[in-house]
Amino acid sequence: MKLLSKLKLSLLLVVICIAQLSAQRGAPSFPEFHYISLSLSGGYSSLFSNFENTKVPGMAGATFGIGYEYRYRSLYLSLGVEGQFISSRLAPGVDTIHASMFDTEGEKMTYHYALDKWYDDQMGVYVNIPFIIGFNLHGFYMGVGAKAGMNLWGSTSSKLKYTTSATYDRFMDDFVEMPNHFYTDYVSKSDKYPLALKPNVAAIFEVGYDILNIPQGKKQIPLVLKLGAYAEYGFMNVFTKVQPQPTFTFDGTDPSIIHITPYYVGDRVLAQAKAPVVNPFYIGVKAALLFQLPVPQKCHCLQTERGASWRNNAPDVTRKQNKRAKKTYKKEGIK
Repeated sequence: MKLLSKLKLSLLLVVICIAQLSAQRGAPSFPEFHYISLSLSGGYSSLFSNFENTKVPGMAGATFGIGYEYRYRSLYLSLGVEGQFISSRLAPGVDTIHASMFDTEGEKMTYHYALDKWYDDQMGVYVNIPFIIGFNLHGFYMGVGAKAGMNLWGSTSSKLKYTTSATYDRFMDDFVEMPNHFYTDYVSKSDKYPLALKPNVAAIFEVGYDILNIPQGKKQIPLVLKLGAYAEYGFMNVFTKVQPQPTFTFDGTDPSIIHITPYYVGDRVLAQAKAPVVNPFYIGVKAALLFQLPVPQKCHCLQTERGASWRNNAPDVTRKQNKRAKKTYKKEGIK
């Protein structure tokens, strides 16, 4: 069985167990809640890719959102709008570059560039619409969902550290560590290039606990503070094909200088055998502050001979609580 199938089966079993446990213990005394939510998340983000001979160590990401959450007994639904910043780092697996040249005296040589550290960084900003459905049982919650997002901004740049040397046919040893002859260490940085990413659709998973739950009170604002782990994986290929540019360009006057182009816009990407596929990934810690809204009473207006009358269709538990509250207010002289 594949890993993805095992994860789906495990998630289904967890949901079923929570549902059974919720049914056995019973629902909360007050079953219906409406909230306005403010959420903040920080963690690790990456642009997973199938670029040949590369590694994707990833970098940092963050989200900020506003939304609405509805809770009925053990079920909760959330919908909102969020801004998301993602960044990623790609490490190409290229060790050396060789180029045939002539030195200042017109003698033929082979120039070597030993690449030490080559990093290609990407950054992007998305606006997303997430939807989550899940269970909340005595403060513990778990939910799954999806989000659709549109890229607003993106950029990419590269940094390369390398060491130069040369080989001559009439010399046995290579020329190395000779700064006066341009055989030493160098650093090359590229300009920032715009990076246009495609729209993204991602699967969402979250799990955590209500670490703070303040109920309705005379001087208290009813609110909930949620804290948990959050992860998402984009199923859409967000890579946009561009007009390829040479990944490396050598300076005509100084052979030791390399002008580098970011990997995402270089010709090495489009020259690979497989079509480029890039999938966003994000995992981190998410905190959400929920501000409770008044619970609407479910009433229907009935027209009778004596005029309009109202029938309250709210749950029995809610109607009993309202009756007790009215009696208390009458005793204390509160209208």
